[in-house]
Amino acid sequence: MKLLQNLKSIIPPLYTNEKLPFSEVKVIAKLYAPFLNFFWYLTESDGEDICFGFVNLANYEMAELGYFSIIELGVCR
Repeated sequence: MKLLQNLKSIIPPLYTNEKLPFSEVKVIAKLYAPFLNFFWYLTESDGEDICFGFVNLANYEMAELGYFSIIELGVCR
């Protein structure tokens, strides 16, 4: 995916931030789907497709840390 290729040199590998307090984890990219009001805050990636970060699917009470697929996000466009 083009997004990951452009950011590959600065995105930490998966599990890099595992032992850090959440307040010290850096968000590398904010992804937004305006038609759904969904946000993905990317913090780590496997460099190919799978990413980890904070996910808010239009409901702050249900927002959570988790894994997501960049390829699947591209299909949603």
